[in-house]
Amino acid sequence: MRGIEYQIRGVLHYHAILGLMGRLDPFEVMRAWEQCGSLIYIDGNLQPRTGFARVYEYDPSLGGERYVSKYAVKGGIIEIGCSQRTAL
Repeated sequence: MRGIEYQIRGVLHYHAILGLMGRLDPFEVMRAWEQCGSLIYIDGNLQPRTGFARVYEYDPSLGGERYVSKYAVKGGIIEIGCSQRTAL
């Protein structure tokens, strides 16, 4: 499940809930995201064009659907799906 919205400065902002992460290291995911784009100057500092990522373990008691759906109310987009291999 992914929520997409435009920030005030006109750039895309994503929130996602991923399943079946297995032994994937959250810090490796964050580093990979930050390294997949080129570097640009933002507010005088050289930063990844992709922005930053934060990865947390999903807590079902917090309600992931509610978390992501609030971005649709703000004019964003919600995408829900999974691969056939991981279909629920």
